[in-house]
Amino acid sequence: MRRGDCGVTLCSNWRTRQAGVCRYFLIVFAITETIALGPRATPETIARFAAKMHLDVPIWQQFLIYSGNALTGDLGGDVFSDRPVTMIFSERIGFILALVCAG
Repeated sequence: MRRGDCGVTLCSNWRTRQAGVCRYFLIVFAITETIALGPRATPETIARFAAKMHLDVPIWQQFLIYSGNALTGDLGGDVFSDRPVTMIFSERIGFILALVCAG
């Protein structure tokens, strides 16, 4: 079979890429607590972080919570500094607009 034909080769490559992307996101979601809290985080700290970030609810509920918050202007808090993301954006809006206009 030639390359470019919509056949087994093309579909299997697509499935391989799709599986790779899914694995990447699963790994990132699985180690979110370790990335944010560090490898020495206690189980209690991890549980508090998971509850705060709604990681203890199903993914569809996480998406609904995120969407509702984003529609009301609540983009959450920075994981490392615990400051609201909207405050961080507002402090840097001048630089952001300068980059947008320059590019």
